[in-house]
Amino acid sequence: MALQGSPKKLAEDISKGYFYVTPPYLKNLTPGEFKELYNALKIVQRDVRAVVTTTLEETKEKQMRLVRLNQVITVMENFAKKYKIII
Repeated sequence: MALQGSPKKLAEDISKGYFYVTPPYLKNLTPGEFKELYNALKIVQRDVRAVVTTTLEETKEKQMRLVRLNQVITVMENFAKKYKIII
């Protein structure tokens, strides 16, 4: 299963909660697609961390995005370890 669209856009959708990544979804990706998605997640994580917030609502949104990204990155790292994918 190929990644639909750009990996960065998918990573942004994941951070906003529009898409969930699970191990069954990851099984359908090739190692190259897996690495692309992982790298895009790291880039989006860096971009979200760079956002300066001024209100409590913006801070909550930023933290929720970071939590979602951290969860997906952890799932992907454990999956890569299990299936011996070098990332």
